[in-house]
Amino acid sequence: MNATAMTRETGTVNSILLGNGIINGSVIGTFNVVKNSGPLDITDPAANINNSMVLNITREGCGETNLCVEEPDNCDPLTDNMCQFMSSNVTVSTTTNAFNMTVRLSGYSMGYFALGLAMNASEGTSTIFACGNDTGGVFLRTFTRDNVNENLTSINRSVTVPAINLSGRSIECEFTILDLNNVETRETDGVVAVVILGNGTLNASMLNPLNIIHTERVNLTSPTGTVISAQNGARAGRSSDAMLILMSLVTLLAALQG
Repeated sequence: MNATAMTRETGTVNSILLGNGIINGSVIGTFNVVKNSGPLDITDPAANINNSMVLNITREGCGETNLCVEEPDNCDPLTDNMCQFMSSNVTVSTTTNAFNMTVRLSGYSMGYFALGLAMNASEGTSTIFACGNDTGGVFLRTFTRDNVNENLTSINRSVTVPAINLSGRSIECEFTILDLNNVETRETDGVVAVVILGNGTLNASMLNPLNIIHTERVNLTSPTGTVISAQNGARAGRSSDAMLILMSLVTLLAALQG
């Protein structure tokens, strides 16, 4: 049995607990807390977003502990305001075996900056996670995007309370996508997906169509993003992987000739 509980703090502020337990006949067993949100204002979702911290998102850990996708190649958002950047890492829940994906986004936009996950960026649909600035108020919203007509449809997707930082037109945010297995727009049990980076403007708090900046098919659980081909088990490397392989071959040939 899965369940949700709320504990009253003050007024409309509550702590939301997610948990499970066992039912034996008509007797409900102990409620096992899996996630405690901490105090949240259930009448004002925007008040729960942490926009007071400086995130300082960088390339640190890229290719080692974090998967990084960026435009232009190898840019660092800490030193380049125009760097459109995503850093992420995936963990596996010890209780549900579900993939949880922590995402750090940094982008330049007059309205919103977004991450998309898709099986094909030009067909079907994408799941969009958009961080933005609505006349000074920050937000994280989730959508389904029709990849053909570009329409955005609002959906409820389980994510943790985000941290969002605005500096001029630079948008930084950090959040965790809970149970990545339930994000339909990806392949192979949440492991392989086309990552989309994009931005857009707002019109009276409504998001205008997403402007796609970068797309790349990656293995979400690998810091290098390398995809293993399902047909023959061959490595389908990203461009960065290909460069590492080339450098290794050059080093090997030099050693052999020496």
